[in-house]
Amino acid sequence: MNEFDVAIIGAGPGGYIAALRAAQQGLKTCVVEKDQVGGVCLNRGCIPTKTLLESAKHINSLKKASEFGIKVSDFQIDALRIWQRKNQVVENLRKGIEYLFKARGVNFIKGEAKLVANDTVEVKSDSGTLQLKAKNIILATGSSPFELPDLKFDHKLILSSDDILDLSRIPKSLIIVGGGVIGCEFASLFSSLGTSITIVELMENLLSLEDREISKTLEMSFKKKGIGIKTRTKLESVKHKEIGVEACLSDGTKINSELILVCVGRKPNADILGLEKVKVKAEVKGGWIKVDDCLRTNVENVYAIGDVTGKILLAHVASRQAEIAVENILGHNKQIDYSAVPNCIFTFPEVSSVGISEAKAKELNLDYSIAKFPFRVLGKSHTVGETEGFLKLLIDRKTELILGAHIIGPDATGLIAELTLAMKNKLKAGLITETIHAHPTFSEIIPETVFSFLNIPLHTV
Repeated sequence: MNEFDVAIIGAGPGGYIAALRAAQQGLKTCVVEKDQVGGVCLNRGCIPTKTLLESAKHINSLKKASEFGIKVSDFQIDALRIWQRKNQVVENLRKGIEYLFKARGVNFIKGEAKLVANDTVEVKSDSGTLQLKAKNIILATGSSPFELPDLKFDHKLILSSDDILDLSRIPKSLIIVGGGVIGCEFASLFSSLGTSITIVELMENLLSLEDREISKTLEMSFKKKGIGIKTRTKLESVKHKEIGVEACLSDGTKINSELILVCVGRKPNADILGLEKVKVKAEVKGGWIKVDDCLRTNVENVYAIGDVTGKILLAHVASRQAEIAVENILGHNKQIDYSAVPNCIFTFPEVSSVGISEAKAKELNLDYSIAKFPFRVLGKSHTVGETEGFLKLLIDRKTELILGAHIIGPDATGLIAELTLAMKNKLKAGLITETIHAHPTFSEIIPETVFSFLNIPLHTV
């Protein structure tokens, strides 16, 4: 029997980071993956969607090239090439992880794993069944698209987010059920490619977990682009037609569409792990594996990280959880801090946030101030022709600590890093203004917003 210090089930952004960090610290490590290294993030999530969105971004630039004195009489969109580029990017990054496994001495095992004891993992593959003995086990099996009981995926006309990444063509029309992060990113992508989009969302706003003001601003931007938005609406039924489908909505509307994309959340990949065998506890509702702040399950030497825990379903959270879990396997008692987790949404325009929303601040009855600054005032915004959006800060009046930061506009997903650092290290907002920010850059919006909070605004009246 193969014996290891750490056995990891799942090679996504949680599992592969845990494997690399454990091996780096001298632990004999193996990682088992039934699919491809990189998990959802690399193969069916973050990387492929952002690669496709980058192509869409260039298309949008061509559409407004005349504003920059460039005449583009005609251009063609090669959907097959766009998807081929996406596949190539994914493959290159996947090979990079595989190389790191070899370089660090991580044993990579292809197969489907389950727990058969609190120190034993059984792996089934095409070549047979293998048992691995491990002092510690990390569960990192991720999540998969949630399927609505009355709108099941047929993988032809009713698609999951996995299905649509393999489409390699541009549909004429698309109904997106779910106006969360995934739905809004695909709306931005396919709208830029020329697809007629309608988003159907049960909640009051798109991006319902974001600050309401940000959500409303994105909705207005989407509508200007011709994206149809049906909030407080449910897709009641679907009729298959000779070409495409007819969707009947709860408001009485009927919409014909070539395809339907359903993205209403995700479910944990925990049912195949054999948790009951070793009595690892999972939530009754949802099936997410229960962990403490040290990422330990109720079984002492079994840890869980990433989406399967149901904490915050983001790749960078999974990676940080991986580092914490390995530190605790090494004998430390390190706890994870979720108070400053950046959320990045790669729509057009981009959205990002960290900390609490204004609604949450009101609910907690906090004594806070709101400071806002628009991108249209920045010189950089005008040079690149991206003046839409703003930065909104929620700042504690007494301590001057940032409670929440919300951005919609150009490079929002990059700008949030500085504010996350400030929040994590509990820097007073005023200290930001003592740091020189380069001009002309988008980062100038951060001190400008703080100046507004301090009642000494420079470039607004």
